[in-house]
Amino acid sequence: MVVDEYEVKQRYENVYSISDCPAIYSYLVVGSEAAMLIDTGCGVGSIRKVVESITDKPYIVVNTHGHNDHVGGDYQFGEVFIHPADLQLMLELYTDPSYQQEFFNLFDDYGIQYFDPKYKEDFLKAGPPEKINELYDGQIFNLGDIEIEVIHVPGHTPGSVALLDRSNRLLFNGDVVMRNSSLIHRNGMNVQTYIESLNKLWNRRDEFDWTIASHGHRDPKLGFRPLETFYIKKLLDCASAIDINQSVEKMEVDGKGLLFVEPGKVLGEIDTVAIGYKPEQL
Repeated sequence: MVVDEYEVKQRYENVYSISDCPAIYSYLVVGSEAAMLIDTGCGVGSIRKVVESITDKPYIVVNTHGHNDHVGGDYQFGEVFIHPADLQLMLELYTDPSYQQEFFNLFDDYGIQYFDPKYKEDFLKAGPPEKINELYDGQIFNLGDIEIEVIHVPGHTPGSVALLDRSNRLLFNGDVVMRNSSLIHRNGMNVQTYIESLNKLWNRRDEFDWTIASHGHRDPKLGFRPLETFYIKKLLDCASAIDINQSVEKMEVDGKGLLFVEPGKVLGEIDTVAIGYKPEQL
């Protein structure tokens, strides 16, 4: 269905995806007493109106990390949660004109458009949310019949988190677990930190069946595609095997680096993983 021009789909009994475009998703998890909005996307329309059209329950807004395509709609809410290591990154989107231009460059890269020019005007006039709360590792959000645990997984950014919904056995991971993952983006950390975070998730694999990213695994044609837990191990093995001499150039909208494809695989095949990185991150 389409709500205020966003494409909204019910993916599980109480989980909805809300898409800015075929490659960017926010998720709404609705419990018996409360709901959680995971990321606010680019804010191309009123994502707040979408949430409130789906549920009349009280809801909280949680950012998986501070990149612009995950916090672009934060200004529409009076209160949000974000890990303190990514707080400054989120604030820069609302205060730094050069980062705002980088945000609009991303629109061009993804082929995104505001549903109405007024949303761009609102964004440029807005400051960050009035109340910003800290996320921390091990934090539990109780939605009634659903508990969601915060797992701090730095690498893609210092404050990246995954959100474990044990009731549905789902792991919402932001940009941490994708077939084509990247450390090239702003505030990306070193490869070893990313490996440690993947290990952290792999060691908890018995607690979830699917891991759900905020993008169509960097391929808009795939759209929504949960990944089985074994992709965490594939990424872990790929990151551990990175060889600068076997890497190719990789360009992101906010930087240039290298891309390493898992050994023995061809980029583009549905089960292949690859990792973008900068040489100084090794």
